[in-house]
Amino acid sequence: MSTMPGTERANDAIGSLDAMGTREMLELINREDAGVSLAVEREIPAIAQAVDALAERLHAGGRLVLIGAGTSGRLALMQAAEARPTFGIAPGTVIGIMAGGPDAMVRPTEAAEDDFAGGEKELSRIAVDQRDGVVGISASGRTRFVLGALAEARRSGALAVALACDHPAPVAEAADAVEFPNGGGELTIFAAASLTDAFEQIKTDLETAEPELTITYNFAGSQALVTQLTEGAAADVFASANAAQMTAAE
Repeated sequence: MSTMPGTERANDAIGSLDAMGTREMLELINREDAGVSLAVEREIPAIAQAVDALAERLHAGGRLVLIGAGTSGRLALMQAAEARPTFGIAPGTVIGIMAGGPDAMVRPTEAAEDDFAGGEKELSRIAVDQRDGVVGISASGRTRFVLGALAEARRSGALAVALACDHPAPVAEAADAVEFPNGGGELTIFAAASLTDAFEQIKTDLETAEPELTITYNFAGSQALVTQLTEGAAADVFASANAAQMTAAE
């Protein structure tokens, strides 16, 4: 088994993007993006726990610190910047920190991402304490700058939350709450019998892209499937070529 983080491995389902037509490429990207919402859905219990704990600190006068490196750091800065104009949150309540400082937004600083002590120092600089909540963002869950920040957050008594896209990962040991929207889990699909061939191909693509995902299919007539759903059957996806049946299943 490869020890390379999932976020660094090639996605075999994508193939050769450079050889695809524009529409084919965009449709493939869109299909891949559809998996994001499913991954997030599986993590909603953990996300809710983190949100409630962070909200408690904000209501008590604490701060929310978003910290990351590289693209994750840019997202931290962007989200923090939107807090005041979009939500009317007081200045200084939501703080964004990026490895290498604001200049790294446009001038990549790879060395800063691996600086464990740098993450610690950034939280010490803003005097994080037990009133605050810190969210460390790391796609791989291994970024040393973020690990340093989470370690300092816990030492200072602050709530430490990790957001990663690979599991298992070191951030799981460095945080009080962890969210891993990285795939896996189960997916139940109800589809009209006429769509069997199409969904077999979709199943192949999904299993290649998400090897830990368990997919269960129920192929039958659209009306029969709608009846099952109305009687309490559970399905994540319902598909039919009949628009009226699609409406009935909503």
